[in-house]
Amino acid sequence: MTTGDVTFDDWANTMLVLLDHFQQEWTREQWEAVRWTLVGLGREQIGAKLRVAHQNVTKRLLAADWPSFNAGFEYVRTHLELGHPKLGAKRL
Repeated sequence: MTTGDVTFDDWANTMLVLLDHFQQEWTREQWEAVRWTLVGLGREQIGAKLRVAHQNVTKRLLAADWPSFNAGFEYVRTHLELGHPKLGAKRL
């Protein structure tokens, strides 16, 4: 990310690298559970969509370290929504 504001750019790039690090180890099943969670589906809905028990969705999210990933993701989303003068408000 490049805005010309070194502090903002360094922060954004550090957070994005951290989020990428989480994703590198995910299995396909974990990706599916995270994807549907990010779009707003509940675990029972995801289970129905993936044809697995909702408990398995929970297991996949925990294996993907969902709580930590989501905390970082929400932090990045919040700061990008607040915007940078060169970016304007962005929506993830």
